[in-house]
Amino acid sequence: MFYDYEKASDRLLKALKLCRQYDINEEAPKIYVEQGALLMTYATQKRDDEYFEQAESAYRKAFWEARRYGQWHTMITAFINLGNRMFSSNRIDSIQKEIEAFKGCTEARHEYNYNYAYYLQEGLLYMEKQDYDRAREAFRKQMHSLPPGDKYSYLLYGSYASMVKSFVYEERYDSAIVYELQMLDLATRTNMKDGQTVALYDLSEMYRLNGDSLRAAEYYNQALRYKDSLLNKNKLDEVGVMQFVQQLEANKSELHGYKRYNLYISCLLFLVVGIGVVWFVVGKRRAAKEPAATPTEKYMKSTLDDETKESLKEKIQEVFEHNREIFTPNFNLDRLSELCESKPKYVSQVINQLYETNFSSLLNLYRIKEACRIINDKDKVGNYTLEAIAGLVGFKSRATFHTTFKRVMGQTPGEYIKSVHKKMS
Repeated sequence: MFYDYEKASDRLLKALKLCRQYDINEEAPKIYVEQGALLMTYATQKRDDEYFEQAESAYRKAFWEARRYGQWHTMITAFINLGNRMFSSNRIDSIQKEIEAFKGCTEARHEYNYNYAYYLQEGLLYMEKQDYDRAREAFRKQMHSLPPGDKYSYLLYGSYASMVKSFVYEERYDSAIVYELQMLDLATRTNMKDGQTVALYDLSEMYRLNGDSLRAAEYYNQALRYKDSLLNKNKLDEVGVMQFVQQLEANKSELHGYKRYNLYISCLLFLVVGIGVVWFVVGKRRAAKEPAATPTEKYMKSTLDDETKESLKEKIQEVFEHNREIFTPNFNLDRLSELCESKPKYVSQVINQLYETNFSSLLNLYRIKEACRIINDKDKVGNYTLEAIAGLVGFKSRATFHTTFKRVMGQTPGEYIKSVHKKMS
């Protein structure tokens, strides 16, 4: 089941044109739902936050417009998609208005997907309260609310994903893997290609968090193959999607009668970009003129004493040496500070003063060290692609991994692998 972006974009644009031409605004919610589906599918394949945000916006518009026109089925569909997206990105609190509005629509109770959506919002609210057992009970009710058969397999897939997320919150990765495997099986059985790709990526992450780097790499390699297959199959490239988004926005503006909207927005964007460029250039020149403050000068007013610094350094060292969470793509200074039970500004100060580097450089040092360990493992060498190794140690792209590896090791990953092979032969 491939998403044909070219046909989808063409038909959506035609539909919007008809809405504009015949003043049938009540059809807009359905178009927004389809717009969200197109963008969400592409965002999932590309793992691109920009398209995720566009999809979220489309679903939100669809929800409120559908509610306005009493299109309950469309409203519920938009709510389900928006709820699942916010759940997966840890932003349940951002849809409180939609949750309250949904609960207040008693007219929608006759729709077949109402109970599914009701148990979704119930589960989300329990998740926000960290009552994971009750949340999972709600998600199980979701599953049982669906009729038998594969007709609504995409909804069942969403319930499995919610179960996975609830276990991940508790760091119960073994249980999360059980449901993730069910997601993969369902997606494979129903030929849901996009779902297979997501499940494979997630399984790679689950196994990595569970300490099984070999299986993590296997699933990561499978995910990359599926991703490449999907992107080659789909006919619309990234530039095409951006043009499509712009056209949708232009049509939407005309649909509501704001014919000068794009001109004003374009002027505003040029102004903002112009100011941004000037600000950047001035800032760079100013920085070039002013000598950088040394760590000692920078932290002269700090209240940290030497004993506290040493204690915090030990905690930082413990995390970097023994906590595999540093190899997750979104590990950051705030998370390190939580693990060290300190504030980011203090952790940053200790890294700057006692390690004589910054957080990013220190993190990359340990990630490259782990990459070298994987490459030097004679039982595993040759099993991984460079992209798989990059993913295993926390880099989001092969290019960033390549650049960082060369900066740290003085040679490219490929050159390093060749040298290791030469030693082993």
